[in-house]
Amino acid sequence: MLGRRLSSKISRILYLLPWHLISEEHRYASKILSECDLVVDIGCGGAGLFKVLKDMGFSGEYICVELYIPPRDPEFHTVNADASNPPLRDRCYSCCAFIDSLFYIGSPVEVLRSWVRICESILVIDLDTKYPHIWITDKFEGIGRKTLSKLIDEIIDSGLSVKILKRGTWYAIKIS
Repeated sequence: MLGRRLSSKISRILYLLPWHLISEEHRYASKILSECDLVVDIGCGGAGLFKVLKDMGFSGEYICVELYIPPRDPEFHTVNADASNPPLRDRCYSCCAFIDSLFYIGSPVEVLRSWVRICESILVIDLDTKYPHIWITDKFEGIGRKTLSKLIDEIIDSGLSVKILKRGTWYAIKIS
């Protein structure tokens, strides 16, 4: 395994590539989130979700929360922060999304509880390892990603109000 710092830089570069262009999950998320006036994308990577939303005609406000290499774009706001310590005020945002970012967090249920205080609803989509950037990132970082079903079961068992939207090789759940 590479050093944590180097592997983190490599994975950030991989996430800046335009994977969103081939991601069925990003299109699915965009269909749900395009109805929102404001979307907070937690762990936004290269802001691929914003690009897909914009292509679908999204005209609302977009906030990217990213810890490592936050993207800069005059069309949206960027917050350089750790998802486990939300820097936003409670109950100020309608729609939040974790698109392939929740598995990075050691205590996903605790983090979701923090974001439930901030957002009216949260969309969580975790991707399958079939995508090259997911597989490569897992290898570089040695993450030991939880299986999708195990992550979803942990969230469902947490007592949060959870609705499963899609289950299969990738999961989509809504928390409110």
